[in-house]
Amino acid sequence: MGRRVWLAVMLAVCAGLPVVCGAASTAQDRGGDSVKPAGKPRHAGSVVKGLSLGEKADGAQAFLPVGQTLSIRLPGNPTTGFSWELAQGTGIVAALQGGVAYQPAPERLGLAGAGGTFTAVFKALAEGRTILRLRYRRPWEKDVAPARVFSVEMAAFSGGARLDEGAHNGSLLAAKGSEILVKLAADDETLTQEMVRPRGAVVFIDSDFRAPRMAEGTADSSPQYLHPYHTYRYRADSAGEDDILVRYLRPETPTGPAVKVIKEFRVKVHIY
Repeated sequence: MGRRVWLAVMLAVCAGLPVVCGAASTAQDRGGDSVKPAGKPRHAGSVVKGLSLGEKADGAQAFLPVGQTLSIRLPGNPTTGFSWELAQGTGIVAALQGGVAYQPAPERLGLAGAGGTFTAVFKALAEGRTILRLRYRRPWEKDVAPARVFSVEMAAFSGGARLDEGAHNGSLLAAKGSEILVKLAADDETLTQEMVRPRGAVVFIDSDFRAPRMAEGTADSSPQYLHPYHTYRYRADSAGEDDILVRYLRPETPTGPAVKVIKEFRVKVHIY
């Protein structure tokens, strides 16, 4: 985008008009896909429409059913010449719906130099994973590093959600009535896992523990050691938000009852 076109964009911003920025996507950008085969809850009745993430989700994971959308909302100020644009992520797994749209902050409409929010909406097209990466830069500065970069790993699934340790601090969009399965390794014998019951929108069903064992080998392979793990089953019971939380505990003393929380596994669940 040249300087003349960018001047027209800035005039529109100052007038309080929404702006849609074109998405920069190259064959190299589309190579990020890796396709594989298949809190406190809101009040009852609240409806989640798609999954929406802000700048605090940078580096996290987002899980959503095929056919649903993920909205990424990032602050910015196009009057400085900077805008958010897509750097990586479209392809087989996800598609950007339109361009990256800009909306001035409602409380600052008409104020010269005021910023607002850029929004990119992605639709999950097929099962798999892809890295969605956006960069904040001036379009005409070709050889200058972006001022900011935001990325999130989007995992699209069919049926129930399947989560592991890598989903920690991520977000999950789930249909009401669907099942959520969490599988967490239990290699450290000094730690005990404690499941904290959800507060309403998500319902805990049951859990299981698989002890370490040797799996039978084939004619051309040796037996494989299978590590121990815990599985936790949940149901997305009602529309709203809730947390899945598992704590890893260690005794303060060898014989005492007191325990210390060493780490946590937490996922924010949004149910529609």
